[in-house]
Amino acid sequence: MNLFHRYYLLFVPLFLASYAISGADADVTAPSTDDEAKGSAAVVDPADLASVVLTSRNFGSAISDGNVWLVEVYAPWCGHCVSFAPTYEEIAAHFHGQPSTKVKVGKIDGDAERALSARFNVNSYPSFFVIDGWSVYSFEQQGRSKATMVTFVQGGYKEDGAPPPLPFYLSPLGPVGLAQGTLIQSGFALSDMFLWLQDSFGLSPIFAGMVLFGSGFVGCFIMIVTLAIALTPREKQD
Repeated sequence: MNLFHRYYLLFVPLFLASYAISGADADVTAPSTDDEAKGSAAVVDPADLASVVLTSRNFGSAISDGNVWLVEVYAPWCGHCVSFAPTYEEIAAHFHGQPSTKVKVGKIDGDAERALSARFNVNSYPSFFVIDGWSVYSFEQQGRSKATMVTFVQGGYKEDGAPPPLPFYLSPLGPVGLAQGTLIQSGFALSDMFLWLQDSFGLSPIFAGMVLFGSGFVGCFIMIVTLAIALTPREKQD
């Protein structure tokens, strides 16, 4: 056997062995793209699991997202509210961690948002409501716990024997409640416009107020003229 054959028989097995070992290490240490995707999907921002703070500004847009909403009206000084707060956050994490349930959990500070809480006709704190479309249901069960509230939100409010929804005229989504919401939103719009005039054009508060007043006056005048023209009877032509 010549020298070439000897080196060939020596190095080829060593090469094959090193290749097999490196391939095995790669199989063990290199994570697949599927594993990476699963790992990234498992990471959830704790803020996404917390209850949503509802205010007069975001209430209308929040509850119109197509989900069923569980809403708590509370007060920071209420002892029952403070003691139940951790449980309520567990309820929020339960539903927000499962988007397929199509349930959102929110809370309203009745002290800071008195106009909004007034739309619910709240008599005591904490008070809980389920909003499903245009229907609003009050949670009035004695046993206030995570299990009872989860069951109620997941369809218990529709079962036989459950209290009916709030009367439409007393509902926060009824004509009175919507009128209150419209007035509040109009106030916010005027306030935002007032600040925008000052920031964008450098107007003083007095001139900004005069511009808003003049714009409102002209708008009302145009509306009155338009209604007068539309309601003016016309002569019949033979």
